[in-house]
Amino acid sequence: MIIPVESNTPNPTMTKFIFATELTKSLKNTIHLADTKANIVLTIQTFLISTILAATIIEDIFKEIKEEEHLLKYGFLLFLIIFLIVSIIGLVLAVLVFIPRKSTLNHHEDARSVTYYADIKSFGTSLDYYKAVNTMTDNDLVEELAVENYNLSFIISKKMDYTRKAILALFTSIMLAIIIVFFVLAIK
Repeated sequence: MIIPVESNTPNPTMTKFIFATELTKSLKNTIHLADTKANIVLTIQTFLISTILAATIIEDIFKEIKEEEHLLKYGFLLFLIIFLIVSIIGLVLAVLVFIPRKSTLNHHEDARSVTYYADIKSFGTSLDYYKAVNTMTDNDLVEELAVENYNLSFIISKKMDYTRKAILALFTSIMLAIIIVFFVLAIK
């Protein structure tokens, strides 16, 4: 009787599949991180704008400025306008992080991805989707995940770029807000 010897070498397709799925999880976590950072920037930026533009503060400032202090008045207005412009740019950049991206997959008209949500919903029923997944070979699934990971990397790159720029705009807004507060203190 021959006893089969178990091999300690892992199945190469399974190793590739595990790598691809773990990478997909990692990339999706990075996307979530970018979304979270953008949400924080959006919240802080909105708070800054509403605080600086509080109607009572601005109204009181202009009442306090004497007619002779044009330089102070124009300096305050200049920093306020720059603050608003930078803050609005920061808000727009933070919002751009949340805009869904389309797949850049180049499919034939009849080919559909089993990993991209827009393609998954295009299957007629859940049974059709199940059949499509079930008929794929392990290598096909690994290839599909590799293409998805490739596309996710472009999405992450764009999201992180917008997030980085939104954070820079936030820090600039904070600095301008501090300068505006100094103007307020100097006027009063």
